[in-house]
Amino acid sequence: MQVKGRDIVAVVELGRYPGITLAVKKDRMDKIKSIADLKGAKIGVTAPGSSTNMIALVLDDQGGPEAG
Repeated sequence: MQVKGRDIVAVVELGRYPGITLAVKKDRMDKIKSIADLKGAKIGVTAPGSSTNMIALVLDDQGGPEAG
């Protein structure tokens, strides 16, 4: 945008808690009732280093899914 001589405006929203949702496949809902139940499970994140990846690492530190 700078090349075109236009100003860039950024909007940032900060909250007390991350706005990330952890979803479980319907066929696994009866088996996964807590973060601890994710141990050894494969989980998806949007990208390495993303906010969802960071939350997954925090959950791992709290006894959740395997990192890596």
